[in-house]
Amino acid sequence: VSQIPALLISTAAGIIVSRAASEGNLSKELTGQLLGNPKTMGIGAVFVFFLGLMPGLPFTPFALVSGFFLFMAYKNLISEEEDRVEAEAEETKALEAK
Repeated sequence: VSQIPALLISTAAGIIVSRAASEGNLSKELTGQLLGNPKTMGIGAVFVFFLGLMPGLPFTPFALVSGFFLFMAYKNLISEEEDRVEAEAEETKALEAK
């Protein structure tokens, strides 16, 4: 039980230290880092789904959150692919113009 406060304090200290190096808004940075990476969202979805399979925990809410995380991961993955294709098309146009 005494490990939980220590974990919270160390997490808060890590956020404060990493926060000193940036000048942006903390909530935007955390949202971008956690929700912007499809791999992170996929891992979170799997973790939450298996957490819902634990005996004594309600499955439906965990399955819904897991589904939301999977949807966000898929959406971010598609967005990254579209950005990559768009960048390649612009690069090709620039090379053809020369």
